[in-house]
Amino acid sequence: MINLLPHPSSLLILLHLVVVVGFSLRVIMQRPATGVALAWLFFIAAIPLAGCISYLLIGEKRIPPERKQRLARLRESYASLVEVLSKEKPSAVDWSRHSQRAREMDRMGRYLVGLPTVSGSTGRMFSETELSLQGIADDVDAAAYSVLMEFYIYRKGLLHTKSITADRRISMFGTVNLDMRSLWINYEVAAFVYGGEFGEQLQKLQQSYIDDSDLLIAEEWARSSDWQRFLENTFRLTSPVL
Repeated sequence: MINLLPHPSSLLILLHLVVVVGFSLRVIMQRPATGVALAWLFFIAAIPLAGCISYLLIGEKRIPPERKQRLARLRESYASLVEVLSKEKPSAVDWSRHSQRAREMDRMGRYLVGLPTVSGSTGRMFSETELSLQGIADDVDAAAYSVLMEFYIYRKGLLHTKSITADRRISMFGTVNLDMRSLWINYEVAAFVYGGEFGEQLQKLQQSYIDDSDLLIAEEWARSSDWQRFLENTFRLTSPVL
């Protein structure tokens, strides 16, 4: 008589593969930090039972539904605030009291982030790297409601350049990233150029990058297919070796 039932060891191997693959997919789709994701993937593959149980217990940050609803309401409030600032007195700046460069900064702000200049705003100039980085961190920490940033996806391959322009007169370009590893551990190089002609040329180059990029809109990205998200999250794990 032929025994059609699979051997118990075969079932265990199949169960092992299903569990490892299933939890690996879950880790990838949750998009934790690259090092964290690779550590969980190794732990789950090496010790499936302990790895899976540990991941279920401490591997994910679970946001309650009511908090998600508050975040959605916060985004709506931000959109309403932008609309109000565009129409009412806070944005009624007396430009006759300011230089042409101030007006250019206002146009740039409206173009880049859609926000008008608000009367009563102040600015600070830092001469040391540590002070400027601390200033950025302090402003982010002091934000009461939200911090706005824009992201673009470059269409013509890998773009590894880093550059900054300020007032079309101060330019920075090089290999430096705004993180502690790049600033204090790696041997990075950055050049600062002070001059209007070079600043305008660099700004035109930056704008050409933006023109060849697609603005990443959160609502559109949220509608991405599961397959597209899986590919993006998987390739993200290779960033440390690129």
